[in-house]
Amino acid sequence: MRVLPCSIICNQLFIVINLILNYIKNIMEKLQKYFIPAILVIVLLSFFKGCGTSTQVKTTEKQVELLTKKVDSLSTIVVSQDKLINIIKETPSWKTLEIEELSDKNHMPINHYKNELGQ
Repeated sequence: MRVLPCSIICNQLFIVINLILNYIKNIMEKLQKYFIPAILVIVLLSFFKGCGTSTQVKTTEKQVELLTKKVDSLSTIVVSQDKLINIIKETPSWKTLEIEELSDKNHMPINHYKNELGQ
């Protein structure tokens, strides 16, 4: 009797497929056995890492650094009170507002105060 090569290959293929299915079955059994404890451990670890004070401290330190940089940059822009008063008085819009305020108080026309101030 002559053995066909096709039947040998089919038998070997059947054996390999059977081994793979058994391996997958073993893995699935282990997963079913240890799935819930593994998930619980992962959840607990992520909870403790997320709720730690170290992350809050790091974010707070970053915010403090940013605010410190902003305050330092603003300290170079600070203008004294006398200089600010001079700037406000010398701007034309301030004079116009001052004239309008005087005319509203005394019920006088704006042109009267403009002529008086020499504008």
